[in-house]
Amino acid sequence: MTRSSGAIGDNWRERLVALVERQSALYASLDALSQHQTTLVEAGDAQGVLEVLQSRQGLLDELAMIAEEQRPLRERWANALSTIDAQTRERMAQRVRAIERLAAEISERDERDRELLAAQRDGIATALSTVGVTRRAVTAYGVSPEPGARFQDREG
Repeated sequence: MTRSSGAIGDNWRERLVALVERQSALYASLDALSQHQTTLVEAGDAQGVLEVLQSRQGLLDELAMIAEEQRPLRERWANALSTIDAQTRERMAQRVRAIERLAAEISERDERDRELLAAQRDGIATALSTVGVTRRAVTAYGVSPEPGARFQDREG
């Protein structure tokens, strides 16, 4: 028997299910990192936030590769939906809904983190500008000592 499914192969259903399962696990990891990132942002731990962002980038890179691999399989899934058993269809639909929910939650959390970081940045900028104003005020009102003695005992 010759293979009529081309480059996708006969096991495309199993591959797509496995990719969606992996994608779901990656989004769960991304969600956990996002929650940890929020804790670090709230604590003002810039170094910790950078480390979490680095970890998240690795997950995002893997998710991008999975999405690319899924593209031809999703087309096939849509065209063959009626031939797929109901249990598999429902399991896949649940996973996709869970992934979409996690993606939305992560996006909302990231937006709140971005806003908090911007507020922290603005607070630091204000504090720094206040330090500059204070320093200039002290300099302007300060008395410069004159060279030499100011008071002399001439009666001696």
